[in-house]
Amino acid sequence: TIDGASRTQQIFYVTIPSIMPTIMVMLIISVGRLLSLGFEKVLLLYTPDNSMVSDIIDTLVYRTGLANQNYSYATAIGLFSGIIGVILVSSSNALSKRLTSEGIY
Repeated sequence: TIDGASRTQQIFYVTIPSIMPTIMVMLIISVGRLLSLGFEKVLLLYTPDNSMVSDIIDTLVYRTGLANQNYSYATAIGLFSGIIGVILVSSSNALSKRLTSEGIY
């Protein structure tokens, strides 16, 4: 034991605080991937019957850009998705710094 601490106290007062920076970095990175929901899986299962309910941002960009050849609109959608991702990462980083004083930058 560490100075008489029980196993539960070791977890809450030693182990978790020592791995908190890693936990926060992984959380911030996973928030950044929130908008990419598995483009390949959705595209492979995409049929005209389920097109109204299975459209996500990535398949919309693919369908608009490559299938309809509207490249400027597809670029705008992709850029908007990227900006939303940057906003999500920045806000989760700011929240992480405020709560735990740990962040990416």
